[in-house]
Amino acid sequence: MLGRDRGRFAGDASYSILKGGKDQLIDVRNGKRAVELLEQGEKQNAEGKPFFLAVGFRRPHLPHVAPFDFFDRYPAEKMPLPEKGGPKITGIKSDVSAEDSREALRGYLACVSFMDEQLGRVLDAMDAQKLWDNTIVVLLGDHGYLLGSRGGWWGKGVLYNEAASTTLLVAAPGKAKGVGCSRVVEFLDFYPTLTELCGLPAPTSVEGKSFVPLLTKPDAPWDQVAYTMVAKGDKPAGLAVSNERFRYLENADGSVELFDVQADPREWHNLATVAAYAPDLAAMKKLADDYKAKFRNAP
Repeated sequence: MLGRDRGRFAGDASYSILKGGKDQLIDVRNGKRAVELLEQGEKQNAEGKPFFLAVGFRRPHLPHVAPFDFFDRYPAEKMPLPEKGGPKITGIKSDVSAEDSREALRGYLACVSFMDEQLGRVLDAMDAQKLWDNTIVVLLGDHGYLLGSRGGWWGKGVLYNEAASTTLLVAAPGKAKGVGCSRVVEFLDFYPTLTELCGLPAPTSVEGKSFVPLLTKPDAPWDQVAYTMVAKGDKPAGLAVSNERFRYLENADGSVELFDVQADPREWHNLATVAAYAPDLAAMKKLADDYKAKFRNAP
C-alpha cells in the first residue's frame, strides 16, 4: 500500500512512501533470489564449476518508492537545496519550489539507502558462502542523475558528467583492495576486462580495452578516453569525450563546451572560448571527429 504521493514535477520526478507490501518490491525479490542462487553457486564452486550471476536493482530509478522508515532517515527540512552554478540546461519544464526540491532529494536518498540494504544482503551471502577468494564482483550503475542542479534539472539525458558518469567498484582475487583509481574507463571495457579476469580467450570482435592492469596498479599508465552519446528519438543529439584532464561536449544546438575536470570537477566553467585552452579544445575536438568518422565509415 502506498502512502502519500506528491505527484510529478521537474521532468516527471515523483516520490511515494510505502507503508506496506515491502516484500513485493522488485528490489527485495531480486535480492532474495540472488542469495538463493549464491547458495547454489557455493555448491557448484565446491564441485569446481564456475557460475555467473547478474543482479539488477531498480532503485534509485524513478519513481522514488521506498518504505517509510527509509524516508524517516532523511527529514525534508534538513535536505539541502540544489547547488547553483554551471551552464543552465535549456528545456527545463518549470521552476521547482524549495519544498518540492527537498522532498525530491529525500525520496532519492531514501531509495539509495533502500537499495543499499538489498545489496548488503547479497554481499552478506558472499561472506556466508566464503566466495570472496575466487569470485569477481563488479558493482555499477547505468547512469548518473542530476538533483535539481543547472537551473533545476531533475533527471538524465544530458552530456554533463553528473548524468553520464556512474559508480564502478570491482573486487577480484589478488587485486588491489580498498583503493581508488582516477583513470577513465567506459562500459565497452567490461567485456574484455571480465574475460581476462576469468582466464578466457580475449575477444577480437568487440571494442573496449581490459582495465585489469588498473586493478593491480591503479596509477598504471593509461591513455584511454571515454565517449558519451545522447539521442532524441533514433538520432544522435550530442557527443562528449572525456580523458583524465578534460571533458569536451558537442551539444545538439551546435554549441561546444570544454571543462578542466581536475580543476573544475562539477563542470561549472566552460573554457571553450578561452584562448589559453584553444590547443586542448582542438585536441578534444579531433577525438570527437575521429569517433564520428568511424561510424560514418562503418560498413
